[in-house]
Amino acid sequence: MPDPSGATGPYEADDGGDPSARTSGGTVALTVTIDLADLGPTPVELPELPQQSTDALLLAHQPWGRNRSGLAALEWLDRRQLVRLAFAFALECPQAGPIAVWPLGVPAQATALALAAGGLLTERHPDAAVARVMCAVRPPARRSRPAIHHEVRVEIGGQIDMLTVWELLVPATGSAGDRLPITSANAA
Repeated sequence: MPDPSGATGPYEADDGGDPSARTSGGTVALTVTIDLADLGPTPVELPELPQQSTDALLLAHQPWGRNRSGLAALEWLDRRQLVRLAFAFALECPQAGPIAVWPLGVPAQATALALAAGGLLTERHPDAAVARVMCAVRPPARRSRPAIHHEVRVEIGGQIDMLTVWELLVPATGSAGDRLPITSANAA
């Protein structure tokens, strides 16, 4: 397990020592063209992300503090709470979205692509009251949890691939047992 007191890769701690919140240094790995249904081909810059050694969430924007620019990664999370925590952020901190659920073993570039697809969908519908929750693979959630799979055509360096990214539908309201309150204390 990585040392939780130190930042790795392009992340820099800016949270007073909280190892679960990291800020991207803004390094861009590559520009790709994403073609989602009815959006048309759109060039997108994918951030360079370090490969995780645990389950994590990736937020497009900082949920707290004065500086909300840059990515935030929440690491060392319990897989059983991963989707519930993503929903809690989507409902209580929609400005942090879109949010990518990042299960252990999923390549960093695939998660960056899922986050970028969520960003494009958000641009198409900017008035949504909750943040979009995306995943590069079938999300680690109950099969009864509503999810949409988006077929994505991706062009990287002239090579075209067809991929699927998943969007978990955030419940409009959740029962007390289905929602986690978001505070900087329980995000760690």
